[in-house]
Amino acid sequence: MTKVLTVINVILAAILVYILIYPQIQANKIIEAQALYVKDLSALPLFVAEDMGFFDSTRVRCQLSEVEKPGSDVDEVMKTASQISFGLDWGTFLFKAAVRPEAYRVVMSTSSTISEPYTALFVSKRSRIKKFKQFTGKKIGYPRDTKALEFLKLLLKKDGVDVEKCNFIAIADFEMDSALVKKLVDVLLAFEPYRSLLMNDPNAKLFADAYFERNLFTPFPIGLAYTTITNVSVHKKAVQRLVKATDMAVEWIRKNPDEAIEIARKRFELPDSLIFNLPTYQKHEELDFVQFNRFVSKAKEAEIILFEIDANKFLLRPEEIK
Repeated sequence: MTKVLTVINVILAAILVYILIYPQIQANKIIEAQALYVKDLSALPLFVAEDMGFFDSTRVRCQLSEVEKPGSDVDEVMKTASQISFGLDWGTFLFKAAVRPEAYRVVMSTSSTISEPYTALFVSKRSRIKKFKQFTGKKIGYPRDTKALEFLKLLLKKDGVDVEKCNFIAIADFEMDSALVKKLVDVLLAFEPYRSLLMNDPNAKLFADAYFERNLFTPFPIGLAYTTITNVSVHKKAVQRLVKATDMAVEWIRKNPDEAIEIARKRFELPDSLIFNLPTYQKHEELDFVQFNRFVSKAKEAEIILFEIDANKFLLRPEEIK
């Protein structure tokens, strides 16, 4: 009988020890995760998290995949095929997420200001265009796979341009530095880092800097990282660790802007000497939803969305990822 009791006590002790150390076992367990990204500076925290080992330190093995068609990532994250997506512009995100805004959660956002702009209009060095009204009838380029066109038309109308007589052309990233010199367009709207690339191009001339920031509002939301409430529920540990790694990356970018720019240069295959503006990166607990609701109103005015939505529905609450 004594031997039986001894065995039982040993088993119970083993069970107790396992119960006590189980949380630590789970905490040390590596979690698999999938992250999508659009190749934009708004996705820089994702690259920093990978390069600086923040995924490793948060015990998440994250596979990164570039989005072939920006906007399709909204559907992929909704289906939980991926747990998070970085770098999509706010306009496209709103266009895709407006039907079910309560289903999405913003993990990180970026913005730009008049003093540190992200957007600018350029013409060729020899262009005779001096005033906005001269845009009428011209070929106007804008960043492809974004909702920049809708905002651009909204502003050009206010500047007296007959947009119905303009030829708007979507320009891919790899065409940005040559679109003017090759005469693909007469006017070009450029985002960073291509804004700074064109600033240093002898064949390009700055027409209007901080065009969106000055004429829409500032700080102007650029891009974001987001997940869904379904991912928060089904892949909670993965989302928790991805959010933590993202926060760590944002903090690192703030403390090491020069090194962050160097990472961006390598990821975007930019000249080593190019200096450009990084957007302001905000962690989920720092987000200004008044700013986002202003953006929603402008998006509706630009006819990106047909009805206003409450951007507060995108809030990632602390209790959701505890």
